Amino acid sequence: MTKANPLSLKLALEAQKRGSKSTLRECFEMEFALVANLVMGTGGGDFYEGIRAALIDKDRNPKWTLKSIRDVEAIDQYFQLPAGVDELFS
Repeated sequence: MTKANPLSLKLALEAQKRGSKSTLRECFEMEFALVANLVMGTGGGDFYEGIRAALIDKDRNPKWTLKSIRDVEAIDQYFQLPAGVDELFS
């Protein structure tokens, strides 16, 4: 876990907590919001840094924006759809 992205770890834990109290539809919506935020760069570009380290340069040495899970602060915005993204189910 020392090489894992601190933000992703915190988001995964929170998603498990929220998902345990949600319907399947709500879980899909939550996951969609998380992915949309990470792909659109809400996480400071760490999604693309992970791709670079694993698939492009293959150095397996990502340079995460945050160094520790203690550095991760507010995460609620990741569970909301970013502006301009349509809902998964309409």
